[in-house]
Formats: sequence, C-alpha cells, structure tokens
Amino acid sequence: MSISFSTRTLGTDQHPAGALAMRADQTTSPADIPLITVIRRGLSRCCPNCGSGAVLSGYLTRVPLCGSCGEDLSQSSADDGPALATLIVVGHVLAPFLTILGRDERIPVWVAIAALAAMILAGVWWCLPRFKGLFIALIWRTGATGEDVFTHPGVDDAESHKRRNG
Repeated sequence: MSISFSTRTLGTDQHPAGALAMRADQTTSPADIPLITVIRRGLSRCCPNCGSGAVLSGYLTRVPLCGSCGEDLSQSSADDGPALATLIVVGHVLAPFLTILGRDERIPVWVAIAALAAMILAGVWWCLPRFKGLFIALIWRTGATGEDVFTHPGVDDAESHKRRNG
C-alpha cells in the first residue's frame, strides 16, 4: 500500500477547515472570530486575528503589527492586567505551599524561603507572558483600547459651542 501526498495549493473553499480557513494576509472583523478562539490564541501568545503571528517579541515586549497578517496591535495596551492576573493565579496556587512550608518545623527556614522563591519565580515566569497575550487578545476582540471615541457631554468644543450659542 502506498500513500501519496498532493503538493497543490488548496483554495479556501477546498481547504479541510472549510470557510473557517484564512490566509495569513486576510483580516477579519474581531466579532467574526469566536471568543474561545481569541482566548486560546491569546494564551498561546499568538495574533488574535490569524493565530500564527506572535504578539510578543522577547519576554513581554508587544509587537506593533502581526508579522503574518499585518493586524495593528499597537493600540492594545495591557497595562497592569497581566501582572494582577499573575499575582492572583500564582498566589492561589502557592498558598497551600506557603502554609505547609511555613508551619512545618522540620523544614529549615532557609530551605522554605528558597523553595517558595523558586516556585514563585517559576510561576511568574510562566504565567506573565501568557496573561499579557490573553489581555492583548481580549482588548483586540472587544475594541477596549482606552481611546475616547465618545465625547463626554460636559466637554465643550468650539463647534458645539457655536451651535448652541449661535
């Protein structure tokens, strides 16, 4: 029995994934991509639009544009969200170890401190870039870039002032 593989390029309509398949240069509306897909792409630190380009260069540096599809990610500023999420997750995961190592008198204090420091550093090292990718993806999906697209009614610009006062 022999197996042969075809080297021809499949079109979007012929692709095994069907209509969900997307070329790397094709962008879609954020609302067209399911939320769970955006979350998965964010946790894997991939572009929320295409899923193949990276959103981070190095450890935590956000890239302005996706290298695969060219999606603009420069407006997605995660700020302190990833650090807070990392603190909550790592803190809750390590809470039992803090209790056990802190109350067991058979374990020397220096060993407990060294073990807890190593666990905290490993947890933060692993969680922080994934949460930053997640926050960037969720900000991209919801459009919550922090830019004021609506003007507060109390803000009086020159044009509205002319309309009211003639």
